[in-house]
Amino acid sequence: MGLWSRFWNLMKAILFKNMKEMEVEHAEAVYDSAIEKKIERFHQLKRSVGALVARREKLARDLDMAKSNLKQVRNDLEGAIATNNAQLGPILLQKKDQTEEEIDRLKNDLEQAAKEVEGYKALLLEMEGSIKELKREALRSG
Repeated sequence: MGLWSRFWNLMKAILFKNMKEMEVEHAEAVYDSAIEKKIERFHQLKRSVGALVARREKLARDLDMAKSNLKQVRNDLEGAIATNNAQLGPILLQKKDQTEEEIDRLKNDLEQAAKEVEGYKALLLEMEGSIKELKREALRSG
């Protein structure tokens, strides 16, 4: 081990010893800082969950619209079949298939978004409990 390495280890030991002593002497400031950081992360996560909720709601609206479109396409297709419209029938069949595929995709996306929202909501509750616990610890130590 070289001289510089030994010197650096000595400096780190002195610095960390002083830091620990300062943390013990100023426990309230350490708790306040930790609580502040957790609250900041909590609010960041809360904003992210809000964005996920907005995405889930948009997917739900898009799914409702696609179902409405499918109903209209089916009605139009029935009318084309009833009138023997050979030109419009194939176009409407294709549109019906595309709309059904879109509905399947939207259902999957909506299900995934709902799972994500529920998972992050649970994480928010866990973080909230952690913040409360840290605040209780700070009161006990102070």
